[in-house]
Amino acid sequence: MAAKGKDEHLERLGEVSVFRALSREDLQVLGRSADTVEVKAGTVLVKEGEIGREFFVLLSGEVSVVAGGKEVNVLREGQWFGELAIIDPAPRDATVTATTDCELLLIDSRRFRPLLEEVPVLAHKIMVSLARRLRQADQRVWLG
Repeated sequence: MAAKGKDEHLERLGEVSVFRALSREDLQVLGRSADTVEVKAGTVLVKEGEIGREFFVLLSGEVSVVAGGKEVNVLREGQWFGELAIIDPAPRDATVTATTDCELLLIDSRRFRPLLEEVPVLAHKIMVSLARRLRQADQRVWLG
């Protein structure tokens, strides 16, 4: 029975877009490097201005992203946040709060680097994500 639970967990991870290209072996490495946490609606996961050291993937639920007191995004199952903090520990640029009960995959910065070395496909996927975010930010600046 425990093995079935483990298989279901790996299957769920494989459905998340940032992990979709990973092999089963890579997903197993990821599973060993991450913690699954459940939080209640209203839980503040990251706070704007605080130093971040965790990367989160929403396995279920919904979170609100607020920057400068204004909601800038709503993230749902399969989306992620916090990748900047584990690459470059600097103050968070937004507060993220669970708007529903959520299940999240959490990877902290000390586990992240070895994970990227062991699963280079993941590094590529995260770089693509960061490039998209940078491109979107550039367009907002250019278009006013």
